[in-house]
Amino acid sequence: MFIHSLNAQQVLGRVYVSIASLTLTGAALAQGTPAADGGPVAVAGGQPAAGAAAQAGAPAAWMNLVIFGGMILFMYFFVIRPQQKRQKDHKNFIESLKTGMEVVTASGLIGRITVITDTIVTLDLGSTTVRVLKSTISGELGKPSLQPAQ
Repeated sequence: MFIHSLNAQQVLGRVYVSIASLTLTGAALAQGTPAADGGPVAVAGGQPAAGAAAQAGAPAAWMNLVIFGGMILFMYFFVIRPQQKRQKDHKNFIESLKTGMEVVTASGLIGRITVITDTIVTLDLGSTTVRVLKSTISGELGKPSLQPAQ
């Protein structure tokens, strides 16, 4: 749209002005003087000083991605995966509960299972019975450790 409204001389004049300004900016950079538009000051090799410092001191952008990916892998293998394994083992344990098993709850109660429903387990604690949620049972005791009260 913009070019169609100009005639050929105007277009060529604008191209010439653009090329001339680029040439002047390039010459100023090669001499180590600031560019006319306030750009960075160049060093002897023609590289801008800010760019040279950024290239020498900062790591490449792909290196940041490698570090970020490494952190994600670390979190997956050392945090997420073990937690998923513990959840799976606990779910299998809860599904395998049977009456007569001696278990310990998350709160530290030790008892023998007497009744199992869908979500609630009744534990015999020796002198009393307690109803607890299945999900609060944290493990099975290896040998009977509950002695009757004397």
